Amino acid sequence: MTAIQDEVVRIICEALEIQTSEVALETSIRALPNVESIRILNAILRVEKRFAIEIPDAATFQVETVGEFVELVELQLIKNEELAAQRERAVA
Repeated sequence: MTAIQDEVVRIICEALEIQTSEVALETSIRALPNVESIRILNAILRVEKRFAIEIPDAATFQVETVGEFVELVELQLIKNEELAAQRERAVA
């Protein structure tokens, strides 16, 4: 796993109070132990804070697996980097 994958999985596991050994990228989020709406929301908020991103609400409802959630986080990070680069070019 990449560093981002590891961190997202770690955050999910903390929020759900489960071991990282119980989670794989192909694991369905709904199949995870201790999964409850409030815990998932907590995980999303922690991930947003940790990576300084905002995950669109509509996108979170489309995510099925842990791997898809990681991909969503990575996509938001790329978008943030692109926006930052655009701002730098506009200022220069």
